[in-house]
Amino acid sequence: MKYDTQTLLFKETPFITKTRPQAVVPDQFYSKGYAVLSGIKNPEQAADLLSNLIAGIDADRLPLYGRFASRIQLAKADQIPVCDDVVETSFQALHLDMGQPLISEHPQTMYLITGLYLDPNAEPVSAKTRIISLQGIFADENKWGAASEIEQRLVNYVKAYGDGWADINTHRLACFARVMDAVGGTTDVAGFKDKTMGQWFINDKSVGAEECLKVERDFYSKHGIELAPIEQHIQLQPGQLLFFDNTRAAHGRFGQRKAKEVYQFMFGVENANPSDIDTFRLSFVKLLSS
Repeated sequence: MKYDTQTLLFKETPFITKTRPQAVVPDQFYSKGYAVLSGIKNPEQAADLLSNLIAGIDADRLPLYGRFASRIQLAKADQIPVCDDVVETSFQALHLDMGQPLISEHPQTMYLITGLYLDPNAEPVSAKTRIISLQGIFADENKWGAASEIEQRLVNYVKAYGDGWADINTHRLACFARVMDAVGGTTDVAGFKDKTMGQWFINDKSVGAEECLKVERDFYSKHGIELAPIEQHIQLQPGQLLFFDNTRAAHGRFGQRKAKEVYQFMFGVENANPSDIDTFRLSFVKLLSS
């Protein structure tokens, strides 16, 4: 398998079905949306284990995966970081990989599971993956309103300000600060629909991760969420695999990575239809508000 193509693999990889070996999914993945596994010998084993974990997801505990069962594939396999603006910076804002569509009139790709793997022969790394569980982050109805209100604000926001390039609105949101903006009924970052994750909360590339983290935390605090108590920093050790649910956890980075420092595997659905996306949106709102 090539790991430097930055291309989509939907046409090359099989669907993950219950007929393949099923790995036991850690309880932390169900409760928090992420988990770390150790002792993985090489990237091929990491990719295979991720497929087995996806095959082993209990749809009774995560109903969204029952809907997508047998349609999930390995979508990307790369060594990251690759993009210059990401390599040059020591910080990435909290985000959902590739963004998630919240409404759509046509099929769209959805990226459900991401794995980050450090080869056992690699040098120890200093960068840490920042990650937060999104469960109940807007559960206070006195502050955020009922689930139906949250859903309507999200829909209104993506209709007007959804992510996209060249003025194309894909009705997706990637940076979680934009979800905060939408749910809070503000438009503080509505114009940032085409920023990459290497550009958020960074006014100067020479500014360090500590200052960027402070700017992001100040933004969240202003909008009603204190990040520090709910954010975990995970520093991968050689042979470790961090995998997370891209619908239930937001992640970022603290510290600089060398180019192609870690392996990234992304699993998703190539053609999630409008009904799938509506189902995801309802699941997402329920997660955020309960």
